[in-house]
Amino acid sequence: MRRTSIVKPSFKKIFLLRLIICLLLFAVLTTVLIKKVGDNVIEQRYNTTGSYHDKLVEYTMQLSETEPGSQEYEFALNRLKTALAIYQLVDRNYAEIVVGDVILNTDKDTAFFRLPGDDNMMCFLEDISYLDPVNSFMGGKLSLEEYTYWENEHAYDTVAQIMYEADNSRYYQLMSAYIDRETDTFIPGVISIEDSGKIYEVDCTPSDTSGYEYIEFGEGGASLFFISYMMAPELSSADVRFFETTDENGNAVIREEGEFSKADAPWYIGFIEDKHGGVFEYASYTCTVIIILCAASAVVAALILSVVRFQKDKTIWEIFEYRRKTTEAMAHDLKTPLATIMACAESMETDPDPSKSEDLSRKICENVNLMDRKIEDILMLSRGESGKLSVKKESIAIRSLIEERLAAFPDMKAEIKGEDVSKITDRKLFSQALDNLLLNAYRYREEGSTVFIENTNEALNISNKTSMVYKDVDALKKPFVKGDSSRGSKGSGLGLAIAENDLDILGYKLKLSCEDGIFKAQIRYGG
Repeated sequence: MRRTSIVKPSFKKIFLLRLIICLLLFAVLTTVLIKKVGDNVIEQRYNTTGSYHDKLVEYTMQLSETEPGSQEYEFALNRLKTALAIYQLVDRNYAEIVVGDVILNTDKDTAFFRLPGDDNMMCFLEDISYLDPVNSFMGGKLSLEEYTYWENEHAYDTVAQIMYEADNSRYYQLMSAYIDRETDTFIPGVISIEDSGKIYEVDCTPSDTSGYEYIEFGEGGASLFFISYMMAPELSSADVRFFETTDENGNAVIREEGEFSKADAPWYIGFIEDKHGGVFEYASYTCTVIIILCAASAVVAALILSVVRFQKDKTIWEIFEYRRKTTEAMAHDLKTPLATIMACAESMETDPDPSKSEDLSRKICENVNLMDRKIEDILMLSRGESGKLSVKKESIAIRSLIEERLAAFPDMKAEIKGEDVSKITDRKLFSQALDNLLLNAYRYREEGSTVFIENTNEALNISNKTSMVYKDVDALKKPFVKGDSSRGSKGSGLGLAIAENDLDILGYKLKLSCEDGIFKAQIRYGG
């Protein structure tokens, strides 16, 4: 089986792959959600328009059955006009009604309000242009026409409705009017606009109001002031293909053009087949929010998954790199003394001179001891990293321990300062860490300089002058990294790594710094 090599992970590649997968998955979710919104819009429109369509049929049949000229006829006609005006706004379509000589259709903008003293009669606006002063007020900022269009176009848009309610709903009230009771028409007087807690009044009174009765409404304005703009001005009678009329039994039925005689029908309602505009037409805000949220969710999900996978791959790669570099360093460090041992052995074999054999034997022993120390360091580091070292804590006087360990460096000048404190810790591990830090200071100090050791209750600092310059001083704590970057230099490159492992086990932290020619190793007792 072919083995796959381990390479350094690229977050960009990991993220792009997961982003594509998440975008595809969330695209499916987006499609499902938008379809659900579309189904909901169709159902709402069907219920709303169906309800008003049924009212049109009911009121049309009642008008056809009422004697023209009677009070009941005028009431039925007024009610049919009202229903048609509302239908025009909510259906966004075109419709025409023919009852005898009466022809009504949705071919103009209109408005109406309930006549005072007669709850059953509506008064209709004579001409929509009378509302122009409201539409141009404050540069069109409070336009009644634009507001009505926006409100109706987003009637089925949940997000738009939430925005509409959060934006302090705007109200238009008819405060006074000029009415003609004979024709049930009116000319607007003053219209009050309430917007964001402020109230404005716009006077729409034209220059000529002769023949009209002036009336003022009380607080709150006229009852049921309703504006109906054409929502499909491009449609007309020429587009009508379906008609609702009555059959021989007096029941309402739908006929296509040519299937019945208009002249013989007591009434009919002509309409255009509802094509149900797409969901983006009726709920654009909701669809946009769904798309944005799903896209953002896909990015966040991809980011989270990528971070998790990247950290996993990075950890595997770091373990692999650590093992590779450790193996290379071990081989290099052991190869040098082995080469010396082999050279000495070959010399003893080819030149058995007793005077030389003693020196060669001494070199062999020195290199064997060096290899033994290196192997012991490696084993010590391995045990520390695996957590197999046992800890036996006791109270230790730190200054006394420092003085004891300094005895191993008789030719190193050292100065101890600070408090005489005691710590509850493991003597063997702490001594081993301290030995490695002192040895590091001894090896890399400037010749003849003093090593300063300062002990407090919070930390132990070991400082020495050095000519070395480090780009990354923390890298010295990694295994087999030496201060002078030379594998042939003193030591195994494991001292600081072992010291850090020992201190971690004890709950302490090792911090290294090198500034202005001063190298400092700090043991922080507080972690």
